[in-house]
This record gives sequence, C-alpha cells and structure tokens, in this order.
Amino acid sequence: MKQPNDNAAVTVIAYGLRPTARNTNSEKAAIKSFKTIYGHAPVSALAWDIVRAIAYSGAKR
Repeated sequence: MKQPNDNAAVTVIAYGLRPTARNTNSEKAAIKSFKTIYGHAPVSALAWDIVRAIAYSGAKR
C-alpha cells in the first residue's frame, strides 16, 4: 500500500467506485487481464470492481 496506484486499486475495489469518464479500450484490456489472472470472465460485482481497478488505478503486477 506504499504505492499510490495500489491504494487507488484497493479503494476502487472496496467501495465499488465508478469512473466519471469510461475508457472502453482500457476496460477491454482489463477484462483480458482478469481472465488471465483468474481463469474466468468477470460475473460478480466484486469481479467487475477488480476489472475497474485494473483498468483505472494504474496499479501493476
């Protein structure tokens, strides 16, 4: 949690925050990353929060 991007990712996941302006290209890439990491498509609210965290927080593996 020392990196601001990691903190942003946790905040997006914990509170289910939504971006004011969507970037569908970032979301498409985040869905691919989610599938690679978790082995399935996002279906639950938590999974979609994780997708948004991947797409918009700037956090990296």
